[in-house]
Amino acid sequence: MLNNTPKILILSETFKSNSGGGITLTNLFKNYPRDNLANAIDAREIFNISTDSVCSKFYCLGHEEKKVLKLFSFLQKKFPSGEYVFQKPQNTSKDFNKKSKSLRAYLIEYFFSLLHFIGIYHFLYRYEVSEKLRNWIAEFKPDFVYTQLSSRESILFAEKLIKLTGASLAIHIMDDWPSTISKTGILKKYWRKRIDCEFRRLVNQADVLMSISEGMSIEYKRRYNKEFKPFHNPIDINRWLQYSKTDISDNKKGLIVLYAGRIGLGTSKSLIDIAKVIENLNKNGHNISYHIQTTTVGSGIIQKLRKFECVKLNRQVEYSELPGIFSKADLLVMPVDFSKKGIQFLKYSMPTKASEFMISGTPILLYADKRVTLVSHAQQYEWAKTVSIQDQTLLKNEIVHLLTDHKLRIKLSRTAQKYAIDNFDAIIVREQFRNQFKIKLK
Repeated sequence: MLNNTPKILILSETFKSNSGGGITLTNLFKNYPRDNLANAIDAREIFNISTDSVCSKFYCLGHEEKKVLKLFSFLQKKFPSGEYVFQKPQNTSKDFNKKSKSLRAYLIEYFFSLLHFIGIYHFLYRYEVSEKLRNWIAEFKPDFVYTQLSSRESILFAEKLIKLTGASLAIHIMDDWPSTISKTGILKKYWRKRIDCEFRRLVNQADVLMSISEGMSIEYKRRYNKEFKPFHNPIDINRWLQYSKTDISDNKKGLIVLYAGRIGLGTSKSLIDIAKVIENLNKNGHNISYHIQTTTVGSGIIQKLRKFECVKLNRQVEYSELPGIFSKADLLVMPVDFSKKGIQFLKYSMPTKASEFMISGTPILLYADKRVTLVSHAQQYEWAKTVSIQDQTLLKNEIVHLLTDHKLRIKLSRTAQKYAIDNFDAIIVREQFRNQFKIKLK
């Protein structure tokens, strides 16, 4: 160990700026001794590593580790396995007006849906420990394996590695995927029981258990009878405050409502609701642009959003540009779908952007069912205005209210910023996060 700091092998996620898990990972481990971090990551993710990665030791999990059922070997590209030397991406920007999903991508998506339905998908992939990976890990000698689990194969792989290394295990849950991973298909009851059993078995072996929010920790204590310490995305307060919104009066030349984040399970339908409302407001004399800042490409929802005149699909940007983008908006929206599956998946989550939205100084509107714990959290601490009923008339009235009520805008802005400063200061959160490993170090 270097300076008595544990060595940590990170699985299931990498240091990238195009996903909530990747951003949270980067911000939690920032300024950690680089020689004490190693990251074994699926080959498909290796080129997503951010230019500001806080880690310098990577292993590409290629065809020697990631295996697929022989019957479906045509689904797997043979990526090389081995230590990966990080190379700066040439261009991370994407033009949403030119990028669309290919026919092949649609066919593969439907094929995977079919595999889910007939109950084969969770057998499809597995990770093996190749000799090359074994030697790489032996040279690093991890004290901890840290993982943001999200699939059956990641559960089984983490279990193999802690048996191999004798390292302690740290689990960090981002979304409540255990509730939705086996909700469809003719074998859903079988998979629900089996994956739940495998997950509980791994949880019982863990030395450190973490969640993304207070609400998730409370629910997981009830569900698994284990204490999960909440760790959300921390923020560098001084850096974000440089760009913080100072003038929150309405912009007479045109207002900007901004959504930033992924588009997919749990967000798609509510994004469309907001677009419909803004389109209707513009037809009745308003001048509002609905900006979408996302790293999601090729989504069917992107195609639907593009049909609205009010929608502007922003180019992808570096993470460092987001503080300025958030503060220039007049209203930030955080939507969660009102569908049963959307609520289940995001019920206990706190989006990575929540802390970043708060510190930006731009007023926030949370559009989500009251069963989503984020709603009760926002109402308790008053960092956002909430619309907890799927009603476009109510949503329309609240958007107008938030864009025009100066006193309300000031109140929301100041309250949210104070909450972010008090609870998400990276200096404090990182120290608390590292203490989880120091306490458990054998």
